[in-house]
Amino acid sequence: MIDNWSALAPIVVERWGTPIYAFQSREIESAYRQLDSIPSPVSVRHWLSCKTLALPPLLQQWKDLGQGIEVISSFELQAALAEGFAAEQILVNGPAKQRWLREVNLSHLNVQFDSNEEARALASVARQREWKIGLRLHTSGNRDPDDERYSDQFGITFMEIQEALDILQTNNLPVNCISFHLHSNLRTIDPYLSALDEIAWVAYKHGLKPKYVDIGGGLPAPGETASGIDGIAFDLNTMSDVYERSKELFPGLQELWLENGRFISSRAGVLLVRVWDIKYRGDMRYLLCDGGRVNHALPSDWETHGLTVVPSRGGDEVQTTVCGPTCMAYDTLIRTKLPSDIKIGDILVWHNAGAYHLAWETRFSSGTAPIVWFDRDDVPQLVRPRESFESWWGI
Repeated sequence: MIDNWSALAPIVVERWGTPIYAFQSREIESAYRQLDSIPSPVSVRHWLSCKTLALPPLLQQWKDLGQGIEVISSFELQAALAEGFAAEQILVNGPAKQRWLREVNLSHLNVQFDSNEEARALASVARQREWKIGLRLHTSGNRDPDDERYSDQFGITFMEIQEALDILQTNNLPVNCISFHLHSNLRTIDPYLSALDEIAWVAYKHGLKPKYVDIGGGLPAPGETASGIDGIAFDLNTMSDVYERSKELFPGLQELWLENGRFISSRAGVLLVRVWDIKYRGDMRYLLCDGGRVNHALPSDWETHGLTVVPSRGGDEVQTTVCGPTCMAYDTLIRTKLPSDIKIGDILVWHNAGAYHLAWETRFSSGTAPIVWFDRDDVPQLVRPRESFESWWGI
């Protein structure tokens, strides 16, 4: 990771204030090169998960890398088109797409059907517009992350797949792709291998020979700790075994597809906030800041990220709760030990703010924060200004 935020943060804050999000282009490219360097016996395509960080400079950079983009909504599809992606470079995913995709008059899209209802509603449109169709399957690894007694809501079950194939056959639509999506922050490659075995069995049973197999995302991001597991603990080199297994199970495979967002963009972003007040309650110090969980960093509810103090402080570390500006006790970024000599006015750098932070930001009692993008030469560009009262109130 390029750890130069201590130098960049004062530049950003002096010009645009706090709270503010900032991103580095070089980190995006570094993450992509990591993925691209994994040995594979089959061609691998990396579709960028647009929902993870929907920013124009990121989409432009990803297009320049020659990779495709995955979208799950009409807004995201329009964003991909606005940034110059051709229809062939766009993969449409997500549930209940028939509510909006029928009206999209584009040929040659890649579309993953998530249910038989989708297939029935969109098959004739897909044939007319020459879409490449995939089926997203529901594997045994698709569980509710909050309660694993239950399945999640995505994909076509193995009991439903024959009906899906009948619908496609009636409309002369071949199955180009079989896909599955597991969950975020995988600890090992075992879930990938198990899901590949399951969908290979389904393909064999139904005589399917897909050109593409899509294993979704799930790779954790270095610098994030979720469920007690640091993303750096995942051995990225073991993904070669996933690629090997894919080739073995699907001999006619032309490309293996991945749809990572968190691994690509999380490390690229930071949230910069300023300490405005300091309080003590028993043996706990509270830093009251102008940014926090409620407005800017919802993932802090279940993830622990690194925190840097600018300027650097060196006092003995004391137990500290970093709080946001809202009137909710829930509004905490982190509870950890930090230097005792932190002062009012210091900047706190909340690392790994590049995955879902923008997607889940709120306007709780204020407008959205500005966004700054640093290009490959560390030249900053204001991507979004701070929201004014007039804009906030006029929404």
